[in-house]
Amino acid sequence: MSAERSKDPRAVELGQWLMDRRQHLGLKRPELVKRALEVRPDAPISPDYLGKLEYGARSLAAAHEGVREGLRVALELSPETWTHATGLDVPTGDLSAPTPAPVNRVEQLLNELRDYAKLIPAATAGRFVPSSPLSTYGRAQGATFVPAELDRPNLDVVMLDTSSMSAGGLQRGATLYIDKSDRDVQPGRIYLITLPDGHDVRRAAVHEGETWFYSDSGLSGAPIQDSRTSVLGRVFKVVNPPQDV
Repeated sequence: MSAERSKDPRAVELGQWLMDRRQHLGLKRPELVKRALEVRPDAPISPDYLGKLEYGARSLAAAHEGVREGLRVALELSPETWTHATGLDVPTGDLSAPTPAPVNRVEQLLNELRDYAKLIPAATAGRFVPSSPLSTYGRAQGATFVPAELDRPNLDVVMLDTSSMSAGGLQRGATLYIDKSDRDVQPGRIYLITLPDGHDVRRAAVHEGETWFYSDSGLSGAPIQDSRTSVLGRVFKVVNPPQDV
């Protein structure tokens, strides 16, 4: 059984619903997290954790009560609409009561990040690089910490938000490190390419002397010929998401 199919289907379903609702409101993950913390400053939530919820690597049903309630209000959903859409109850009590100011929790998270950065030893030093989902490539929606050993001048970081390459070991939610200076196409390697309707990651192959790009899982349409696309860079490192839910 592949790691993709081993995920809890319910967690994946709730995660997709969560992502769709966020995108419908035009919110980036950090913006939604900020909203949620304004409602529930006690919620143990961060953009990284929200991403794991959306990709089904963590279950919304098992999330902290504060996370669920913060997301419900941040997503502008009534208790009835939330329960109907997710099957999850809302906390009992006076939901109209004023909530504490969010500044303390946000500042706490920022301080923890600064403290963590100070503790990173030189051997694992690095930098934060803007990153974006593949479906919205070019519009950064967050940042990924890149260790020094993976860093390079023409680096790009993309979050794989499709299952088109899962048969080749690239799971939905994987972090892809792309060297934009490496555009010398070699068979068997994976590249970020342009398509008429956006971007995709495909594996290169040679057939009858022509270079083609194809999807390992066959989920992104027919193979596309090299002459019909542009290569933006080679995927040189893949970090798949954790599999526990």
